[in-house]
Amino acid sequence: MAADFQDAWMRHKEDGDLLYAKERWANADHLYGLAVECGLKAVMRAMGMPVSSAGVPISRYHRVHLPDIWYVFHAFVSGTHAAGLLPFLSQSSPFDNWSVHQRYEPRSNFSQEIVDEHRMGLKEVEQLYCAGKRINADFF
Repeated sequence: MAADFQDAWMRHKEDGDLLYAKERWANADHLYGLAVECGLKAVMRAMGMPVSSAGVPISRYHRVHLPDIWYVFHAFVSGTHAAGLLPFLSQSSPFDNWSVHQRYEPRSNFSQEIVDEHRMGLKEVEQLYCAGKRINADFF
């Protein structure tokens, strides 16, 4: 499997927005979480995260998923040339109540309020991604 975090970030975000517009809260929420994970990893890769020839992070520490990747991102950029990205991302993750395992939950467990909280986190990552592009435009 080849990992392309940039492409995955964009397609999950775009499809999440389409579902959000249709008030399909459960799947919009799921895709927003996947988008955020991929967006953070795309920025980490652009900022020097070592990856295999297939694009997969080499370090097990970087192969974590949301919500953990939010905090790993903070640690990864702290003290580097990319530390200027930290103000774009809140210290506490708005995805602490999100899990990929929620894909099995009934849609009645999701509301616009829940999705809006995660969508705000997605907007943080979107701003962070754009700022990352300014730092390392050649990579993006």
